[in-house]
Amino acid sequence: MKRKRTKSVCCKFCDFESNEKQRKLSKNDDSEDQKKGGNKRYVCKQESRGNIHFKVRQICVLPFDPECMAITKDGTVWIADKQNLIEIDTTNGMKRLNKLSNVHCIDLSLSSKHELYGIFDHQIRKVTKTGIDKKVCDFSPYTPITFNITQHDEIVASVEMDQSKRSSRLKKPASKFVVLGLNGKVKEEYCFDSLHRLIAVRCNSLLKDSNGSIYYTFQPLENDSKIKMINNKKEIVWEYPASGSKAKYFIPNELIETRLGNIVVAERGENNLHILDKNGLIIDVIDVTQFGLTRPGLLFLDNDGYLWVEGLSYNNDEESILCVLQYEGC
Repeated sequence: MKRKRTKSVCCKFCDFESNEKQRKLSKNDDSEDQKKGGNKRYVCKQESRGNIHFKVRQICVLPFDPECMAITKDGTVWIADKQNLIEIDTTNGMKRLNKLSNVHCIDLSLSSKHELYGIFDHQIRKVTKTGIDKKVCDFSPYTPITFNITQHDEIVASVEMDQSKRSSRLKKPASKFVVLGLNGKVKEEYCFDSLHRLIAVRCNSLLKDSNGSIYYTFQPLENDSKIKMINNKKEIVWEYPASGSKAKYFIPNELIETRLGNIVVAERGENNLHILDKNGLIIDVIDVTQFGLTRPGLLFLDNDGYLWVEGLSYNNDEESILCVLQYEGC
């Protein structure tokens, strides 16, 4: 579903514990849940687990439906749609601090020095407050779909070649992951083909950990898995969920790594956050409707360790919102 933009801009604070009864639906209200885009309701497991807790600190209504976001060391947020890249202050009534017009940025990421980089057409370029700066690399004839910068300042990018430019004569893979430095020098490539089962079509999100393993979500082939982990030998170690009937209802968007080394995945099909360990084993499934949120999409952690989740308002699915969560245990 294409998210609609909203004209309203506001900022409000709420406490999940004090507003739980107002925000949470009855567990048996399946018809209302389906209206909000879910096929099955998960009950939040934080009570049964005992060691995982979430609490809403802040909810902000965004000025438009974002394609990508990033949060700076100063706590300001950069968001982009198909035409603009703006910087906003979420602590000051969503005040707009900066705006770069007529730019189409499809993903953003920060270096260890908190320098901002983005994808623009076939290139990854540095972003400053005054404009789009020098390019880091040009992937032509490939187009970068998404990327992430590691703690060691390695860029990991998913790139795909346009169908019209593919040729058996060129013998180039249709898609691949590219690992490179901020100087643009390519260090490694993961090429995808059916023989090695490394298939990635429209990759949504990816990250690389300190062991060289890459975790990624993608738009699947029929009944295929939606999250995969590849080790430094370029072997698929695990897939989540397993292929089959459950997989087709699982629609992951972004994934991030927590400070404890676990993986959090925003799953839009059933309005959940899936928390996995590095072995692909599920730790918990969190129903985000209890936080006033549906169809979670973008995720990021700020400098204080809070989890920011972007999605649609539970009460108004024409509003894109940011939900800031304090969490423990994962």
